[in-house]
Amino acid sequence: MNPFYKIAIDRVNANYLSGWCFRRSRPLEPVRIQCRCGGRVLAETVADRWREDLQALGVHPTGKCGFELLLESPEPRGEKVLLDLFVPGSRIPLLRLSTETFAPAGTDRLLRTVSTFLRRGAGRPILFMHIPKTAGTSFNTLAHSLFAKEGAVAHLELHDQRSYHQLQKSNRFLSGHLPVALWKRHFDLHRADLFTIVREPYGQLHSHLTWLIETGTKPQGSYFLQQNRVIVELGRRLARLDLTSASALQRFVATLDDLEAAFLDNLQTRYFLERETCRRTGPEQVQQALENLDLFTMIGLTEDYPAFVDAFLGHCRLRRPKVGDRLNRSSSPPLFDHRQPDIQAALAPLVNFDIQVYNRIKEKWEP
Repeated sequence: MNPFYKIAIDRVNANYLSGWCFRRSRPLEPVRIQCRCGGRVLAETVADRWREDLQALGVHPTGKCGFELLLESPEPRGEKVLLDLFVPGSRIPLLRLSTETFAPAGTDRLLRTVSTFLRRGAGRPILFMHIPKTAGTSFNTLAHSLFAKEGAVAHLELHDQRSYHQLQKSNRFLSGHLPVALWKRHFDLHRADLFTIVREPYGQLHSHLTWLIETGTKPQGSYFLQQNRVIVELGRRLARLDLTSASALQRFVATLDDLEAAFLDNLQTRYFLERETCRRTGPEQVQQALENLDLFTMIGLTEDYPAFVDAFLGHCRLRRPKVGDRLNRSSSPPLFDHRQPDIQAALAPLVNFDIQVYNRIKEKWEP
C-alpha cells in the first residue's frame, strides 16, 4: 500500500468498486485513481465525490474524496485475479484486491481474528435492514464508528449471497438493502438482533423521487445506467414533469407499468415481505408485512431518529460517539409540498399500504 495516501473500499462486486481516497499531505486535492489488472487499465476516475459520513467523522476535512469505478469483467467467473489500484504515474499501488472473494487480499486473516473475538462474547450480531431514504446512511455511519473493531459490513446487496453466512459469523454489524425474505433465508435471526427504520410515507416517497431524478439526470456512465435502466428512465421521465401539479402527478402514477411500480409502489411495505415481486402491493402483502414486524428487535422512526439511536445504544449498552445525528440529507430543493391534500391524493396509490404499516409500527415502538 502506498504510504502517502489513505484509501478504503466500501463496496465491491464483479464489475463495481467504490470507496474513498486522498493524499495525506494534500487532502483537498482530488486524487486520480486507476484500476489495473496485469498492467491493463480496466477503469479510471477521480476521487472527488462528497461523502458526508467521512466529513462528519472527521476522516476528511470536506468529505470530497469518494469514488466509484465501473469495471470491465477482468476474468472468467470463479478464477482468482488480482486488481491493483494506482495513482497514474506512481509505481506503488494504493491497494491490491483479490477478485476471488471480492475483498481486499488478506481479509481472510482479519475475518478469522474478528470471528475469534466475537466468540469470546462481544455481543449478539446486529443486522440492519436498510430501507432507502429513512436515515439508514446515518445509522450505518454510527454503527461503523461503534463496531469497526468487531467487524462492520454495509451494502450486503453488493456481496455474493453465498458469503452471507460467513459474514454473519465474522462481523458484529451487517447492513443492506435486503428485504425480510433475504434476511430470513440467509441469516440466523434467532442468534442476532434485527433492526430497521421507517419514515412517514409521503416524506419517504418525496425523498425517493428526488433521488430518482438526480440518478436519472447524471452524466453518462453512472452506475445505474449500466445496471438498471428502469431507474434511469424513471428519473428522466420525472425530471420532465411539473411535479408541483397534482394532476401531473396523478397522470404519472396512473401510467406506471408493473415493472416501474416495483420501484415506487409502497416501497417500505415491500421490504417486510416474504418474497420479492413486481406485482402491485395488496391487502395480503400488508398482512404479511405486519406479521413480520415481530422479527425485529426494534424499529425506529426517521422523524424521531435521535430517540431510536438512544434506544439502540441502550440496548447494546454503548455510549453515543461524536457523529452527526442525520447524514445524507438531499441539498436539492423540494419537488413539491407533500403535505398538501391534493398532492397526497395524487400520490396515495403509491403509499396507501405503507401508511398502514407505518402506523402499526408507531403504535408498537413509539415511546
